[in-house]
Amino acid sequence: MTRTVLLIGMWVDEHPEGGLPPRAAHLPELFAEHGYTLVASHRTHLDVAHWLAEPPAGIVISGSALNLGENCELTDFAAVETLLDGLPQTPLLGICFGHQYLAYRNGGRLGRLAERREHADHPITTSDHPLFTDLPRPAPMGENHGQVVEQVGRDQRVIATSADGIEALEHTDRPWLGMQFHPEYYPRQAVPFGRTVFNNWLRQL
Repeated sequence: MTRTVLLIGMWVDEHPEGGLPPRAAHLPELFAEHGYTLVASHRTHLDVAHWLAEPPAGIVISGSALNLGENCELTDFAAVETLLDGLPQTPLLGICFGHQYLAYRNGGRLGRLAERREHADHPITTSDHPLFTDLPRPAPMGENHGQVVEQVGRDQRVIATSADGIEALEHTDRPWLGMQFHPEYYPRQAVPFGRTVFNNWLRQL
């Protein structure tokens, strides 16, 4: 079994050699603690043939300044679509834009907040899903977004909410999860609850 997790960078701009932006530079160390190598690939350089031939243990779809239905569409992410279609049973974690992407590709509806949400410790009402094990209720999480999922898509259900609406979803027959909040922002939190979310997900791989 592979011990690699693929992080697909949905960022507007590329980073050197497909690497991580500063806000996520601490993630390889965290993933290594669980025995996984985190490999980042920008969406424009995704080697679909390689990953289909040697599937990763898990996939993370990053956040982005892009807004689906406004300045981009699913057709702009053909390589990502091909990869996901080819690996339907590979555990997947969509973060912020990645969460919106998962909902949108399944027919979900996106909308806009009246005011952009930027907060290191926004309270999230979680379910008893394993992703939220060992978290308080509500659980403070880092947020940085203006677009939201107003309605989940086909074969999806809500597993966390906040005053802003839907905060997390899961696919009903695939190991795919989406979250509006940013667990990678845990260094900014008063208590690093985002790290707990990553730990819970990695233990399930």
